[in-house]
Amino acid sequence: MNIIAILGSPKGKGNGYKAIQELETYLKIKDEINFKYIFLKDMDIKNCKGCFLCVSKGIDMCPLKDDRELIEKEIEKADGIILNSPGYVYNVSG
Repeated sequence: MNIIAILGSPKGKGNGYKAIQELETYLKIKDEINFKYIFLKDMDIKNCKGCFLCVSKGIDMCPLKDDRELIEKEIEKADGIILNSPGYVYNVSG
C-alpha cells in the first residue's frame, strides 16, 4: 500500500510531521506500507490567475507551469492520502 502525506506547514518538520511519523510507525506494524512525504513549502506552487483556460480549453492549457502536475501524479498513484495543515486561529493555513 502506498500512502502520501502532504504537509502544508511553512515550518516543515514540526508537530504535524511528528504526528504523521507516529501514524506511519503504527501502520507499518499492521501492514507493508510505503510512505511518501511532500512538503508544500518546498514545492513551486503558483497562485491561480483566474483566466479559466483550464476550464474552457482543458488543464493542459493552464499557463502556470509549477509543481501542481507532479503533486497530482503522486496523489493518483497513492492508495491513501494524509493532508496535514497547522491550525492558525482555529482554522487551516492558507
